[in-house]
Amino acid sequence: MTSRRLIISLLLLLGLTVLLILFLFKVQEEMVDFEVNYKAGQRLSRGETLYRVEDGHYQFKYSPFSALIYLPLSSLSLPAAKGFWFFLIIFSISLIVFLSRHLVRPQNRPWVTLLAILIVGRYFLRELQLGQINAFLNMLLLV
Repeated sequence: MTSRRLIISLLLLLGLTVLLILFLFKVQEEMVDFEVNYKAGQRLSRGETLYRVEDGHYQFKYSPFSALIYLPLSSLSLPAAKGFWFFLIIFSISLIVFLSRHLVRPQNRPWVTLLAILIVGRYFLRELQLGQINAFLNMLLLV
């Protein structure tokens, strides 16, 4: 393995470790949007109504198709489903950046990609924190 590949591998490993620590000690407790959708997936699997007034502010407000995406996750425990979703969103964000860079082809100017990440990074981090579905859907649209 060349030294460049080794450095990239170590940086990726370090990044994943940092993300895992962030998930375990911070993000896991704050994924409230994910919990709403997870509950909708459970309700869908039991044949119950998705839209309930008694849920208050945390009422499911999306199309039934959105609940279908969460249906497979509803068979997992909530912490396991959150972990799976967290890393799925990280994968989605990474693929969005990769595909966008490939589609735009910034002529060997890596600073363009870095600038784009810095501009939208705040929104991607909020996406992770809340456990939203936007990055996953955007990744599907780009693919």
